[in-house]
Amino acid sequence: MKHITIDHNNATYIGMDCHPTEHTAIAVNRFEEEKGRLTFANSWEGIRIFLTWIPTLEKDPQQVVIGLEGRGGKGSGFLGSILAVYEHVYEVNPQYTKQRRQFGTRGGKSDIRDAKCIAEIVIRKISELPKITKGQIATRLLLLKKLVWYYEQETKCATRLRLHLRQLTAELAMSSDKAEQKLIAQIIREKQKELEKLCLKQKSLEEKCHVLLAGHEENHLNPRHCNSTGSKDQRSL
Repeated sequence: MKHITIDHNNATYIGMDCHPTEHTAIAVNRFEEEKGRLTFANSWEGIRIFLTWIPTLEKDPQQVVIGLEGRGGKGSGFLGSILAVYEHVYEVNPQYTKQRRQFGTRGGKSDIRDAKCIAEIVIRKISELPKITKGQIATRLLLLKKLVWYYEQETKCATRLRLHLRQLTAELAMSSDKAEQKLIAQIIREKQKELEKLCLKQKSLEEKCHVLLAGHEENHLNPRHCNSTGSKDQRSL
Protein backbone atom coordinates (compact mmCIF):
# COMPACT_ATOMS: atom_id res chain seq x y z
CA MET A 1 0.00 0.00 0.00
CA LYS A 2 1.38 3.41 -0.96
CA HIS A 3 1.99 5.55 2.10
CA ILE A 4 0.10 8.84 2.19
CA THR A 5 0.85 11.49 4.81
CA ILE A 6 -2.03 12.13 7.18
CA ASP A 7 -3.58 15.60 7.15
CA HIS A 8 -3.76 15.76 10.94
CA ASN A 9 -5.88 18.89 11.02
CA ASN A 10 -8.62 17.25 8.95
CA ALA A 11 -8.24 13.59 9.97
CA THR A 12 -10.80 11.62 11.91
CA TYR A 13 -9.43 9.90 15.00
CA ILE A 14 -11.18 6.82 16.34
CA GLY A 15 -10.53 5.41 19.80
CA MET A 16 -11.75 1.92 20.63
CA ASP A 17 -12.37 0.43 24.08
CA CYS A 18 -12.56 -3.32 23.53
CA HIS A 19 -14.12 -6.05 25.67
CA PRO A 20 -14.93 -9.77 25.32
CA THR A 21 -18.56 -9.23 24.30
CA GLU A 22 -18.66 -5.75 22.77
CA HIS A 23 -16.53 -2.80 21.72
CA THR A 24 -17.12 0.93 22.06
CA ALA A 25 -15.74 3.37 19.50
CA ILE A 26 -15.74 7.14 19.48
CA ALA A 27 -14.64 9.39 16.63
CA VAL A 28 -13.25 12.88 17.17
CA ASN A 29 -11.55 15.56 15.10
CA ARG A 30 -8.10 17.07 15.65
CA PHE A 31 -9.53 19.35 18.33
CA GLU A 32 -11.03 16.38 20.23
CA GLU A 33 -14.59 17.34 19.32
CA GLU A 34 -16.84 14.32 19.00
CA LYS A 35 -18.01 13.30 15.52
CA GLY A 36 -19.80 10.09 16.45
CA ARG A 37 -19.87 7.04 18.69
CA LEU A 38 -20.75 3.38 18.25
CA THR A 39 -21.09 0.30 20.43
CA PHE A 40 -21.01 -2.98 18.54
CA ALA A 41 -20.82 -6.69 19.30
CA ASN A 42 -17.53 -8.52 19.33
CA SER A 43 -18.54 -10.63 16.33
CA TRP A 44 -18.08 -10.66 12.57
CA GLU A 45 -21.42 -8.90 12.20
CA GLY A 46 -20.27 -6.30 14.72
CA ILE A 47 -17.06 -5.73 12.75
CA ARG A 48 -19.14 -5.28 9.58
CA ILE A 49 -21.27 -2.66 11.34
CA PHE A 50 -18.13 -0.87 12.55
CA LEU A 51 -16.54 -0.82 9.09
CA THR A 52 -19.81 0.46 7.60
CA TRP A 53 -20.05 3.20 10.24
CA ILE A 54 -16.62 4.75 9.64
CA PRO A 55 -17.34 6.00 6.05
CA THR A 56 -20.36 7.89 7.36
CA LEU A 57 -17.85 10.04 9.27
CA GLU A 58 -14.89 10.07 6.86
CA LYS A 59 -14.96 8.69 3.33
CA ASP A 60 -11.20 8.85 2.72
CA PRO A 61 -9.54 5.83 4.42
CA GLN A 62 -6.21 7.67 4.43
CA GLN A 63 -7.69 10.32 6.70
CA VAL A 64 -8.87 7.82 9.32
CA VAL A 65 -6.60 7.09 12.28
CA ILE A 66 -7.61 4.26 14.60
CA GLY A 67 -6.29 3.61 18.10
CA LEU A 68 -6.76 0.19 19.70
CA GLU A 69 -5.95 -0.59 23.30
CA GLY A 70 -4.18 -3.95 23.52
CA ARG A 71 -4.68 -4.72 19.79
CA GLY A 72 -8.43 -4.75 20.05
CA GLY A 73 -9.12 -8.01 21.84
CA LYS A 74 -10.51 -9.82 18.79
CA GLY A 75 -7.34 -11.33 17.43
CA SER A 76 -5.90 -11.44 13.94
CA GLY A 77 -9.30 -11.69 12.21
CA PHE A 78 -10.49 -8.48 13.84
CA LEU A 79 -7.31 -6.59 13.02
CA GLY A 80 -7.10 -8.10 9.55
CA SER A 81 -10.56 -6.77 8.70
CA ILE A 82 -9.58 -3.26 9.77
CA LEU A 83 -6.16 -3.33 8.09
CA ALA A 84 -7.73 -4.46 4.82
CA VAL A 85 -9.29 -0.99 4.57
CA TYR A 86 -7.37 1.33 6.90
CA GLU A 87 -3.62 1.85 6.98
CA HIS A 88 -3.27 4.11 10.03
CA VAL A 89 -3.94 1.75 12.93
CA TYR A 90 -2.02 2.19 16.17
CA GLU A 91 -1.65 0.23 19.40
CA VAL A 92 -2.26 2.18 22.61
CA ASN A 93 -0.64 1.03 25.82
CA PRO A 94 -3.34 0.56 28.53
CA GLN A 95 -1.10 2.53 30.91
CA TYR A 96 -1.52 5.59 28.67
CA THR A 97 -5.28 5.22 28.93
CA LYS A 98 -5.13 4.86 32.70
CA GLN A 99 -2.94 7.95 33.08
CA ARG A 100 -5.13 9.98 30.74
CA ARG A 101 -8.24 8.93 32.66
CA GLN A 102 -6.67 9.85 36.02
CA PHE A 103 -5.68 13.30 34.76
CA GLY A 104 -9.27 14.04 33.72
CA THR A 105 -11.90 15.70 35.87
CA ARG A 106 -14.86 13.62 34.72
CA GLY A 107 -16.42 10.82 36.76
CA GLY A 108 -15.31 7.18 37.00
CA LYS A 109 -14.34 4.66 34.42
CA SER A 110 -16.73 4.02 31.51
CA ASP A 111 -16.40 2.45 28.07
CA ILE A 112 -17.17 5.66 26.20
CA ARG A 113 -14.79 7.66 28.38
CA ASP A 114 -11.99 5.16 27.80
CA ALA A 115 -12.64 5.22 24.05
CA LYS A 116 -12.40 9.02 24.14
CA CYS A 117 -9.14 8.80 26.12
CA ILE A 118 -7.71 6.42 23.51
CA ALA A 119 -8.64 8.79 20.68
CA GLU A 120 -7.04 11.71 22.55
CA ILE A 121 -3.86 9.70 23.12
CA VAL A 122 -3.62 8.93 19.39
CA ILE A 123 -3.92 12.63 18.60
CA ARG A 124 -1.31 13.68 21.16
CA LYS A 125 1.15 10.76 20.98
CA ILE A 126 0.83 9.37 17.45
CA SER A 127 4.57 9.68 16.82
CA GLU A 128 5.28 7.51 19.89
CA LEU A 129 2.71 4.76 19.25
CA PRO A 130 3.54 1.46 17.51
CA LYS A 131 1.80 1.11 14.19
CA ILE A 132 0.05 -2.20 13.52
CA THR A 133 0.62 -3.69 10.07
CA LYS A 134 -0.59 -6.74 8.16
CA GLY A 135 2.91 -8.18 8.26
CA GLN A 136 2.94 -8.06 12.05
CA ILE A 137 -0.28 -10.04 12.25
CA ALA A 138 1.08 -12.79 9.98
CA THR A 139 4.37 -12.87 11.89
CA ARG A 140 2.64 -13.15 15.26
CA LEU A 141 0.54 -16.07 14.07
CA LEU A 142 3.58 -17.90 12.68
CA LEU A 143 5.55 -17.38 15.89
CA LEU A 144 2.60 -18.53 17.97
CA LYS A 145 2.24 -21.74 15.95
CA LYS A 146 5.94 -22.49 16.38
CA LEU A 147 5.82 -21.81 20.12
CA VAL A 148 2.77 -24.04 20.57
CA TRP A 149 4.47 -26.87 18.66
CA TYR A 150 7.63 -26.51 20.75
CA TYR A 151 5.58 -26.40 23.95
CA GLU A 152 3.77 -29.60 22.97
CA GLN A 153 7.10 -31.36 22.38
CA GLU A 154 8.39 -30.27 25.78
CA THR A 155 5.13 -31.40 27.39
CA LYS A 156 5.53 -34.87 25.87
CA CYS A 157 9.04 -35.08 27.28
CA ALA A 158 7.83 -33.99 30.71
CA THR A 159 5.06 -36.60 30.61
CA ARG A 160 7.55 -39.36 29.81
CA LEU A 161 9.80 -38.18 32.64
CA ARG A 162 6.96 -38.22 35.15
CA LEU A 163 6.02 -41.75 34.12
CA HIS A 164 9.62 -42.87 34.48
CA LEU A 165 9.85 -41.24 37.90
CA ARG A 166 6.75 -43.10 39.08
CA GLN A 167 8.22 -46.39 37.88
CA LEU A 168 11.55 -45.69 39.58
CA THR A 169 9.80 -44.69 42.81
CA ALA A 170 7.87 -47.98 42.78
CA GLU A 171 11.07 -49.94 42.12
CA LEU A 172 12.81 -48.12 44.96
CA ALA A 173 10.00 -49.00 47.33
CA MET A 174 10.16 -52.70 46.39
CA SER A 175 13.95 -53.00 46.41
CA SER A 176 15.67 -54.60 49.39
CA ASP A 177 19.22 -54.31 48.05
CA LYS A 178 21.07 -51.26 49.37
CA ALA A 179 23.28 -50.89 46.31
CA GLU A 180 20.27 -51.04 44.04
CA GLN A 181 18.41 -48.56 46.24
CA LYS A 182 21.34 -46.15 46.06
CA LEU A 183 21.52 -46.42 42.27
CA ILE A 184 17.77 -45.93 41.83
CA ALA A 185 17.79 -42.95 44.20
CA GLN A 186 20.59 -41.35 42.18
CA ILE A 187 18.68 -41.88 38.92
CA ILE A 188 15.56 -40.36 40.51
CA ARG A 189 17.48 -37.24 41.52
CA GLU A 190 18.87 -36.84 38.01
CA LYS A 191 15.42 -37.30 36.46
CA GLN A 192 13.96 -34.75 38.87
CA LYS A 193 16.60 -32.23 37.78
CA GLU A 194 15.71 -32.90 34.14
CA LEU A 195 12.05 -32.35 34.94
CA GLU A 196 12.81 -29.08 36.73
CA LYS A 197 14.69 -27.81 33.66
CA LEU A 198 11.81 -28.83 31.42
CA CYS A 199 9.34 -27.03 33.67
CA LEU A 200 11.41 -23.84 33.55
CA LYS A 201 11.53 -24.10 29.76
CA GLN A 202 7.75 -24.62 29.67
CA LYS A 203 7.23 -21.56 31.86
CA SER A 204 9.42 -19.48 29.53
CA LEU A 205 7.43 -20.69 26.50
CA GLU A 206 4.20 -19.99 28.34
CA GLU A 207 5.28 -16.39 28.99
CA LYS A 208 6.25 -15.91 25.34
CA CYS A 209 2.86 -17.25 24.25
CA HIS A 210 1.23 -14.85 26.70
CA VAL A 211 3.04 -11.92 25.08
CA LEU A 212 1.86 -12.96 21.62
CA LEU A 213 -1.68 -13.42 22.88
CA ALA A 214 -1.73 -10.19 24.87
CA GLY A 215 -4.92 -8.26 24.33
CA HIS A 216 -6.91 -11.28 23.10
CA GLU A 217 -9.99 -12.08 25.13
CA GLU A 218 -10.23 -15.60 23.70
CA ASN A 219 -7.38 -17.95 24.50
CA HIS A 220 -7.49 -21.42 23.00
CA LEU A 221 -4.10 -22.33 24.39
CA ASN A 222 -4.15 -23.93 27.83
CA PRO A 223 -0.65 -25.30 28.29
CA ARG A 224 0.00 -27.69 31.14
CA HIS A 225 2.48 -26.21 33.56
CA CYS A 226 4.27 -28.42 36.09
CA ASN A 227 6.17 -27.59 39.25
CA SER A 228 9.51 -28.96 40.37
CA THR A 229 7.93 -32.00 42.00
CA GLY A 230 6.36 -33.06 38.72
CA SER A 231 2.74 -32.22 39.58
CA LYS A 232 0.56 -30.69 36.89
CA ASP A 233 -1.41 -27.49 37.09
CA GLN A 234 -3.82 -26.49 34.31
CA ARG A 235 -3.68 -22.77 33.78
CA SER A 236 -4.74 -20.44 31.00
CA LEU A 237 -2.39 -17.86 29.64
